[in-house]
Amino acid sequence: MTSTVAKTSTVAGWKNLLISAQSLSVSNIKKLYMKDGLLAIHKPYGIPVHGGPKIKLSIADFLPALEQKHGLLAGSLELAHRLDKNTSGVLLLTYKKEMAKYLADLHENRQIEKSYLAILLGNVSRVTGVLNGELHETLRNGQFKQTINEISINKSSVETNYTILDSNQDTCMLCLFKTFTGNKHQIRVHAYELLKCPILGDHRYHANKGPQTLPIRLIQMLRMRGVKNEETGSSKIRPWQRGLLPMHLLTKSIRIPGLDGSKDLTIETSIPPYFQQTMDHLDLVLNREEVDAARLRKKHKLLKHINRRESLFVSKGISINSESFKTSV
Repeated sequence: MTSTVAKTSTVAGWKNLLISAQSLSVSNIKKLYMKDGLLAIHKPYGIPVHGGPKIKLSIADFLPALEQKHGLLAGSLELAHRLDKNTSGVLLLTYKKEMAKYLADLHENRQIEKSYLAILLGNVSRVTGVLNGELHETLRNGQFKQTINEISINKSSVETNYTILDSNQDTCMLCLFKTFTGNKHQIRVHAYELLKCPILGDHRYHANKGPQTLPIRLIQMLRMRGVKNEETGSSKIRPWQRGLLPMHLLTKSIRIPGLDGSKDLTIETSIPPYFQQTMDHLDLVLNREEVDAARLRKKHKLLKHINRRESLFVSKGISINSESFKTSV
């Protein structure tokens, strides 16, 4: 029995995303902010923050190169916090001891606000709310996972605020999470266990074992194509293809009090291409009202143009039927 994989730009793009992470260079690490002992960068997808026995490349490995690139003293850069390997977005580093202590105190007192953008599977009835529950680590199916302490639900200080920005029927949502706490996997676990909507591409926190299972409609919208069986001619999405789907969780911004002339400093990053491509495929936007208003303005402009053309033809004695054009706009 033989089979081939139908080529698809979507799956190929996900594979290239992983390859890019493995061959990352310091020139690909974008600086977002640098002043008074604080350096903020955009952490690319697929690269861990800290090194380890089975980790070939991490952000920590780039600290000497980043120091050289930005004219800093050797050994001065330190990581101020962590992000998951497959979470991209704003990452804070410090190059002065005073700033390192200042941020550590703010983190301890829960004064740094982090905003995350995520694509979620499913839908919810309430578009805003607070997810509340402490996390503890357990061993499940040979893998350590964070779970919710059920006794702590709605009684814990570990909170995640959420706002649904856009949705596509009952299939998926674009969600903004905000939190002042930085517990391990907090957003991912709260989304899955409390909101009951796992993050798209989160292959750890979802209903089944192995790569995340996707609804048929979502597979179609993502333009995924299965492995074709040469004998039967049928195609099927394989687990390894679903396993290439990146986790769609982005640290969009971090707000730090008292830095910008005693005012709050907000450091923000842009949406990376792989994330934006998925949003386009799923017809999800940051501000639906603005997009709909822009489409309406474009429609009115086109109708106005058609009316002018119709008036011109009538003035020249040419009879046309423009209703078919207007109804198709």
